[in-house]
Amino acid sequence: MNRPNCLQPRTAAGPGLPGYLKRVTAAACAVCASFAASAQTVPVPRASITPADLGVIILQGDPTSEAIGTYYQSVRGIPAANVVRISLPVGANNITPSQLASARAQITAALPANVQATLLTWTRPFRVQGACGMSITSAFALGYDVKYCNAVFTAPVAYYDADTTRPWTELGIRPSMMLGAATYADAVNLIHRGLSSEATYPAGDGYLIRTTDSARSGPRWQDFSKLPSAWRFDGGLQLNYIDATQGGGSNAIAGKSPVLFYFTGLTVVPDLASNFFVPGAVGDHLTSFGGVLSGTSQMEATEWLQAGTTGSYGTVEEPYAVADKFPRASVMIDHYYRGATLIEAYWKSVRTPGQGLFLGDPLARPFTDAPVSAISNGQYVVQTRSLRGNQRHTIQARATANDPWQTLSSTWLPHPGPVTLKAPVASTATAQLRLQGCPSALAVEASSTSEAAQRGRAQTLYYQLQLTNTAAADSACEQHVDLTTLPLPEGMVATVEPKTLQVRPQQTSHAIVKVEAPATAAASGDACFEVPVQLTDRLSGQTSQFDKLGGCLFMMEGDEYLIRIRRPGWNWQLLDYPGRTSFYRYPVELDAPSDQDIVKVNYNLQALYLDDGTDPVPYGSIAGQNGVAVGEGSYASELVIEKAAPGTYSLQANAFDSNSQLVASTEVYVYLGMQVNTVRGTPRGDTLMGTSGNEIFIGGAGADLMSGGQGADIFVFESIRDALDQITDFVPGTDRLDLSRLLASIGQSTRSAWPQGVVTLRDVSGGVLVMIDVDGASGPSTSRPLVTLEGVSAAAIDPVRDLQLQR
Repeated sequence: MNRPNCLQPRTAAGPGLPGYLKRVTAAACAVCASFAASAQTVPVPRASITPADLGVIILQGDPTSEAIGTYYQSVRGIPAANVVRISLPVGANNITPSQLASARAQITAALPANVQATLLTWTRPFRVQGACGMSITSAFALGYDVKYCNAVFTAPVAYYDADTTRPWTELGIRPSMMLGAATYADAVNLIHRGLSSEATYPAGDGYLIRTTDSARSGPRWQDFSKLPSAWRFDGGLQLNYIDATQGGGSNAIAGKSPVLFYFTGLTVVPDLASNFFVPGAVGDHLTSFGGVLSGTSQMEATEWLQAGTTGSYGTVEEPYAVADKFPRASVMIDHYYRGATLIEAYWKSVRTPGQGLFLGDPLARPFTDAPVSAISNGQYVVQTRSLRGNQRHTIQARATANDPWQTLSSTWLPHPGPVTLKAPVASTATAQLRLQGCPSALAVEASSTSEAAQRGRAQTLYYQLQLTNTAAADSACEQHVDLTTLPLPEGMVATVEPKTLQVRPQQTSHAIVKVEAPATAAASGDACFEVPVQLTDRLSGQTSQFDKLGGCLFMMEGDEYLIRIRRPGWNWQLLDYPGRTSFYRYPVELDAPSDQDIVKVNYNLQALYLDDGTDPVPYGSIAGQNGVAVGEGSYASELVIEKAAPGTYSLQANAFDSNSQLVASTEVYVYLGMQVNTVRGTPRGDTLMGTSGNEIFIGGAGADLMSGGQGADIFVFESIRDALDQITDFVPGTDRLDLSRLLASIGQSTRSAWPQGVVTLRDVSGGVLVMIDVDGASGPSTSRPLVTLEGVSAAAIDPVRDLQLQR
C-alpha cells in the first residue's frame, strides 16, 4: 500500500528541506489526516534509480580507483554486494574487446540482478579499441560491437528518451558513467557536489551557445534555439540561447553565476573557471576528441569537472559531427528536471552513444521527485514532478485483470513540473489502479472521389478520412477530437461530417469532407484547391494541422447523364501503399428507363495531372465487369482501379446498346494517392516513428532517425540540408525514397541523377549509404552522405523502384 509517511516523506533530503519538499511534506501530512487505511492508492512510477541500483566498479591494482570507489560506496550508501573489483591494464588508454568481454562477464556474474547502472572509478583506460573505438562507458553498457563505432552513422539504443528506470531489467542495458576525477581530492570534491545537489531545485541559469565554429555548433544549435521559450513557464528554468554567428554574443561565457547548464561547440572552451557552477551542473562541448583523456590538442571533457560541473561528455573517436552522437539538450534537461539522476538524463539524451564517454557523479539529482499518493476527501490524490509535459495523463481503474481500464480523471499537462492529479475514488471494487500517460497517437488516411454534375455545374468532391488510434489496446487512451476545415478560395465551400469523433485505442473512426461550389457560384471554369484539415484535441485545446487534401472541381459540359458512377460509402478500401491505390471499387449505376437497351458498360482511366509534375499520360490499370440493365436505377457493374500513381484522374463509364451504339456515358474525377498521415520533422535532428500503417516521412534539415514501422512508406528529401539521416527498417520493393524535390533544388532531375552519378550507393558496415554529388561524377565536388538504409545492401536497391530514378 502506498500510504504516505507524514514524518518521513519519500525523499533523500536531510535537514533544512528546500521549498518544494516543504510544500510536498505539508501536502502529504494534510492528506494523511483523511487517509483511509483500507483503501488502495494510485501507484506512482519512480523517477530515478537509487543507490541500491548502482554498481561501483573498482580497478584492481589502482590505489586511486580503490580509494575513490570505497569512499563513494560509503557516502552514497551503496550496498557492499554492489561493489566489484576487476582486472584491466592500469594506466593504459585502451583495452581490447577480449579484455572488455572478460571484465563484463565478471561484472555480470558478480552484481545482483537489481543493479541497473554502474560507476567506473578510474580515468584510464577510457577506450575499447578493436576495428574501431568505443568509449569504455558505452562498451561496458552495450558490449563491444563495430555497429556502435565503425560508421558515420552508428547504431541507436532503445534507452534513448525512454521513461524506464530499470534499463538492465527491461532493456538489457546497464548504462555506465566514469567519475572522471584523476586524483582522490578531485573525486571527493566532485562526489560532494553531487551529494549537495540533492533536491536543490535550481532555476538556472542555462547557456546554450551557437558558436562561430559552424562544424561544431551546426549539429545542435537548432535544438538549443527553441529551449528558452519552451521552459519559460511558472516554475520553469532560465535558459539563454546565444547566437554568436549573428553578432548576438561571444563564443563563450565568462564570470557567470549561477550556471546550471552550459552546452556549446568548440575545440577549447575559454574562461570555464571564471564561472560558478551550481552543484549538479552539466556542461559539454561538441568536438571530435573531448573524450580522449590523453594526448590530444582538443580540450578534455574532464576539464568541465575541474571547473566545477558535476557531469560532462565527450567522444573518444572521430564522430563526424553527427548530432545523434552527442547529448541533445532538450532531452537531457527534460529528464533531469523531472527527477532523473545524472547518469539517466545524460544517457537518455544520446541516441547513438557508442563513441561517447559519460563523466560525473551518476547519482547527482538536483530535481528529486518526492511523490505522494493517497486518498483525501473521497479522491485519489497524486503529487509528482516525474510526468512528461505536452501530454494527457489519466488515472484509471479496473476490478479484475480481465476487465477494461476505466478512466477516472484526465488531465492535460502543457509542460513538465510538480503537479497534483485528483480523481474520484472508484465506486465499485477496484483491484488495480494506474497512472497512464496518453500521447497523441492518431494516424490519418484519406481517399477521394467526385459525383457527376449537370451541365454548367462543378462536380462535388468527397474525401473520406480514416482516423486510427494507434495507442496500445489496453491504454484506455481514447481521443476526442474536433475536425474543422480552413477557408477555401472564393466560391468554394468545404464541410466535414461528423465534426466530432471519439477514437478508441486500436480502433478507427471516419469522417467525410465535402467540397463543392454553391449553386450561386458562377461557372467560371475548373478550380483546383487544397483543403487544410485541422484536428483539435478536446481536452487540451491543442490544434494540429494535417497535410492538405488536394484536388480540382471540374466544370461539366454536355447533356445530363443516363449512367452515373456512385460515390462509395464506408466500404472504401483505403491506400495500402503510399502514393498508390489498390482495388478502389466504384459502383456504376444505370439511371435509364427500363426499356432502354443497355447491355454493356466499359471504362476508361486517364491521368490528367500527376503529382510529380510529369505530363498527363494513361497510368495504371482499370478493370470492370460487363453488366446488363434489369431496370431503372439498378447496378450494372463496378469498376476497380489497381495501383495508380498519385494524381488527378478522369474516370469514365460508357454504356452501349445491343447494336454496340454508345447511348450513355459519364465521367468523374478522382484524386488518388493522398496520404494524410505524414510524419514531419523539424529543422533539427528528430526521431520519427511510423505505425503499422503507411506514412510519408519528411524529416527536414538535421540528422533524423526514421523508422517506418510495418507499412509501406515514402521518405521525402527536399534539400541537401536533409543529409545525415538514418532509416532503420527500409524494405526494398515496399518502401521508397522520394528525391525529386532535393534534385530540383540543386538543378538536377530524376532522369539524369542516376546516369550522371549525382545519386550513388555505397555499402558500409550495417547498411548502405545513399550519396549525393551535386554536380555528378564528372564535376569537382565530392559525394556526401544523404541517408543510411540500415540492414540493406547496395545490390538490393533498384534505383527505379526504390529511389524513383530513371536509369
